[in-house]
Parts: sequence; structure tokens; C-alpha cells
Amino acid sequence: EWNVVKQQGDTLYKALAAAIDKGFAPESQDVQKLIQQHYELQGRFYDLTKEVYIGLTQLYAQHPEFKKFFDVYHTNMVEFIGKAMRYYAQRNL
Repeated sequence: EWNVVKQQGDTLYKALAAAIDKGFAPESQDVQKLIQQHYELQGRFYDLTKEVYIGLTQLYAQHPEFKKFFDVYHTNMVEFIGKAMRYYAQRNL
């Protein structure tokens, strides 16, 4: 199952990187659909309350290993996904 999750995550992060390149806003409907997938994917590992999901954005921003991971996809990914995740959490969780 880990390989499936890893592949789904890879596809998702590539789609988010493409959205950044196209100039989409983190709040845009297309990006929020991707964030819904991210939420569901992360939910396989965590009990994602609103607070936990928002906390995950802080972990992404503050932990160098996450920055390094996301930079592979796009240098603006950490900031972008954080904004998109917070927007999602405020409206859906």
C-alpha cells in the first residue's frame, strides 16, 4: 500500500507544481480539488482534525526535510501548499 500512496502523492505534487506554474491561486477550485485529494491521502495516516491539518502546514514550513522534499516539485511548493491547506481546512473541516 505504501507504494500506491507514494505514487498518488507524487502525481498530486506534480499537479500542484503545474498549478503554481500556471499561476493558479491556492484558493482556486482546481487547486482545492487537489488539496481535497491531499487531505484524503494524509487521512490514511493521521486523524485529521482541522487543527492537525493546519499544524501539518507548520511542520512542512519549519522542517528542513519537508522543504527539501517539496522543493523537488517546485521551489514555491511549501508556501503554496500551506496556503491551500489552510484555506481548505477553514472551509471544510
